[in-house]
Amino acid sequence: QQDIVTCRLGLFAGTHTATRNAPLTCCCCCCAGCQPPHFAAGVQAAAAAGVSFTWEQCLDSTTKLAMFGERCGPNHSKFRWTGIYAYKKDTGALVNNCIKLRASETSPHRIAQLFGECGVAPKQFANLPTSVCQEDADSACADKSILPNYRVDLSRAICSTGTPKATFQGVPCGANSALIQWNLLLPAGCSSVDRSTADAKSAADWVGQCGVPPQQITGLPTRVCGQVPGGAEQPAQDVLSSPPANGGDSGNAHPTPAPTSKLPRASVKPGETANWGVSRVGAYDKSAGTVPDVAAAAKAGNFVVAVVDTGIDATHPDLEVTEFVDFVDTPGKTYYKKDGNGHGTHCGGVIAAKNQGQGIFGVVPGMPLLALKVLSKDGSGPLENVYNAYKEIIARLQKGAKIVSINLSLSSQSDDEDAKTYECGLVSKIQAFGTAVAAAAGNDGDALDYSLPAACMQTMTVTSLDVNDNPSYFSNYATAGSAKAVTLVAAPGSSIYSTYAGGGYQTLSGTSMATPFVTGSFAYCFLSGACKFGSPAVDGNYKVLMSAAAAGPCNSSTKCGLQWGTGNLYGNMVNVRQF
Repeated sequence: QQDIVTCRLGLFAGTHTATRNAPLTCCCCCCAGCQPPHFAAGVQAAAAAGVSFTWEQCLDSTTKLAMFGERCGPNHSKFRWTGIYAYKKDTGALVNNCIKLRASETSPHRIAQLFGECGVAPKQFANLPTSVCQEDADSACADKSILPNYRVDLSRAICSTGTPKATFQGVPCGANSALIQWNLLLPAGCSSVDRSTADAKSAADWVGQCGVPPQQITGLPTRVCGQVPGGAEQPAQDVLSSPPANGGDSGNAHPTPAPTSKLPRASVKPGETANWGVSRVGAYDKSAGTVPDVAAAAKAGNFVVAVVDTGIDATHPDLEVTEFVDFVDTPGKTYYKKDGNGHGTHCGGVIAAKNQGQGIFGVVPGMPLLALKVLSKDGSGPLENVYNAYKEIIARLQKGAKIVSINLSLSSQSDDEDAKTYECGLVSKIQAFGTAVAAAAGNDGDALDYSLPAACMQTMTVTSLDVNDNPSYFSNYATAGSAKAVTLVAAPGSSIYSTYAGGGYQTLSGTSMATPFVTGSFAYCFLSGACKFGSPAVDGNYKVLMSAAAAGPCNSSTKCGLQWGTGNLYGNMVNVRQF
């Protein structure tokens, strides 16, 4: 019998004890070459760049689009999208009569536009994932013998007359009969859902597909114990991208004046590569060929930066990981105290990759990193993990630890005020020590109101800009007049080259990539003496960073912060030249 935890817009994933809303995910666009199976249960769909998608009476300022699908191809390793629907932003409720199904379309052209093919994204939604991260021996499973009578405990009833208990009936499916297809849901006191009679959306919501959990209960296992589809899984990686030429700076970019930092400077060692962001924020002086030399100041202050993410590759030659706390995997598991995804390692490199004659350098090269792993190898995890990470950080601060800044390149969607109060309360306790908490705004291309922890007033929330100083198409923002304007800052987030799990390097995009530029900038601020411990960050260190950002260079007469030529708030570009 499994414990499955309820979320407000569905019944939450997994056997963990998270108590509020949706699973936590990394804020990265295409942050790995594959995505976990539960993405086929339901994933937000944003029109591709340059594409205008309209849907009369269904798509407006109060609604969003989502898609569901199935697994296909060899070993069920690809996604095929089969349905698109509109739902209300505030409640998650399906908009009446606003669903389109692949099976109802007869035109090959419309199918290619709206749904794509097996392993091929639809043309109008080209950012949808196409490859599935296959289950491995460490993934959740159910024994074949109990599939006909698989009982679960939910944290709330599915209907008003029921109790929080249910039984599922399923069968093995897929390659090697390694996957599970759930066919019947029998919730206690509520109506059953039978695949053979349910409509496509109800089936996706409550019983899922072969190797795909239902959207409302994504914690159901998708693998038969003792079986692995297609053999042992290898950690997924994108094809490695080369760093942009000259660090990616364009001719009309911000000028990069010599920094006025109190920190000593060191020449960039031959063999190093700069991503375009480190010069844009002022950490890398291109004309002098220097970066901050932080070793002495970090050691003297016993300073460290915490990265709450998928972990960090502690063996990567470009990173200095002083400690690894794992809230996901236990000793003996394949990825215990390892980054099985690469996302956290990428963030760590943006902050602190060393200036050592190979690879890249970060905003504060060689800064010691504390890795707190709350997301699994597929880039998601229960909220309880991140709450535990907050509590771990609070306990360390209470004992005198000098954690200068925390990187939160992750988010969950929630309109639950209790959930917001709880999480923001933990964040508030952290920033009360003076520690800066940098959080990704999210990648929905929408207002960040329901994105946590980004919506907390106690976080410094980070939006993303591209190399031409335009807001990244995926970046969330604050609406005009929002109170978040006082704790909102922009940073480079598109096409960022950084360290990756396995000792390599990768180019990724997302507010996840923008956030560590701000986390690193707070570290720079502490090392220079401009930021200090002892008073709440909201009242002190945040204002120091915001003031420096507002003083940053801009050679455009039509854009730059706070709105960057739009009607929304993205914040000023983070800037360390003042320190």
